[in-house]
Amino acid sequence: MSATALAREAAEVHVDSQWSLARRVGFRFAFAYLILYNLPLPIGALPWTESLQPAYDSIWHPLVAWVGRHILSLQSEVATRDTGSGDRTYDWILVLCYLTLAAVATLIWSAVDRKRFAYTKLDRWLRLYVRLALACWMMTYGGAKAIPSQFTLPGFTRLLEPYGESSPMGLLWTFMGASPSYTILTGCVELLAGVLLILPRTAMLGAIVSFASMTQVFLLNMCYDVPVKLFSFHLILMSLFLLLPNMRRLANLFLLNRAVQPLTAQPFFRRTLLNRALVVFQIVFGISLLCAGLSRGYEGYMSYGAGAPRPPLYGIWSVEELSINGELLPPMVTDQNRWRRAIFQRAGSLVVQPMSGANQFYRLELSLDDKKMALTKPNDPQWKSEFSFEDAEPGILTLEGQLEGKPARAKLVRDESQFLLKTRGFHWISEAPFNR
Repeated sequence: MSATALAREAAEVHVDSQWSLARRVGFRFAFAYLILYNLPLPIGALPWTESLQPAYDSIWHPLVAWVGRHILSLQSEVATRDTGSGDRTYDWILVLCYLTLAAVATLIWSAVDRKRFAYTKLDRWLRLYVRLALACWMMTYGGAKAIPSQFTLPGFTRLLEPYGESSPMGLLWTFMGASPSYTILTGCVELLAGVLLILPRTAMLGAIVSFASMTQVFLLNMCYDVPVKLFSFHLILMSLFLLLPNMRRLANLFLLNRAVQPLTAQPFFRRTLLNRALVVFQIVFGISLLCAGLSRGYEGYMSYGAGAPRPPLYGIWSVEELSINGELLPPMVTDQNRWRRAIFQRAGSLVVQPMSGANQFYRLELSLDDKKMALTKPNDPQWKSEFSFEDAEPGILTLEGQLEGKPARAKLVRDESQFLLKTRGFHWISEAPFNR
């Protein structure tokens, strides 16, 4: 490519004196929608601001409920309770509200500001905000993987569950959690993307890494029915938005084998001191995000991950004998009332695996001093069963008390079974595939 052509390309990149109508309208819509979608960031992401997030979210509840009832004619009330899903009916309606409001704002903006031919400075500020917002989410999710808390080692209930009974999402969580090293590596990639996004000089590379990483996440969410499809798709869109001004240069570099001129960063302010202060702000903000992401990951790791303390009686206990109302229940595989295993996996909970049917989950209050345990159901706090227990012999636990209002007695034996998924390990040399 000649020097004249290179100069022409540089001029096209740097000079934005007049935008086309389509570009102006598109920018107005993108500005309105991206601001609506990402607010109230950085509130909720930075330390000590998490408590303010629900107050902002509650502002949208009446509008979402009204749209669901009067526009979409939904028969039931739109639930606002946070269930851990990002694909609730509420979330889809909220995105519809954002799109509608952004479209209305675009029409009004276009009518009021029709004589303006470019938004060069406002574009730079929008890209700064989107860049920092994307960095926030990449560091948040990266921290939860780099210190494994999003995907934890498969617990006893998962290991004992029949393989075909796993949900697609449960299978994915097991796949990721079974290999902490792979989980940590994926988290490091997301953290790297977030760190690169913080500074203008590395922002384009950060957007590329974010796009690649989030595309994989989005595909997993789609293919394994993980209810974070909307959010991961938006992270892809945000990555593409940041890459959009450099698409021609990237195509010249990677596809067309053409020389590419370096970009000169356009200042936000006329005064050098203010520009330097903005760079310092981005660095401090990035460090805060990184610390917050790693801190949340560590808290999760110590609360419910591999670092969490093991509760008393931790392990799998096979129910060798169970009598209710004085009648000994034989271990018939069709009996849904007969306990097969009792699983003490997390503090404050007990999981009972019956001979047939789904696992039964209980809240557990355990007193080692009095040798007593009380069970309640999570969805029925009024239901309660109490037992006294004895563990006079190692590996044997005897329960005696009330179950469903009837006298009950059980003998439990600790199950020392080993699981191949946890014991197989890594091998450099394999004479044949070990695929079971």
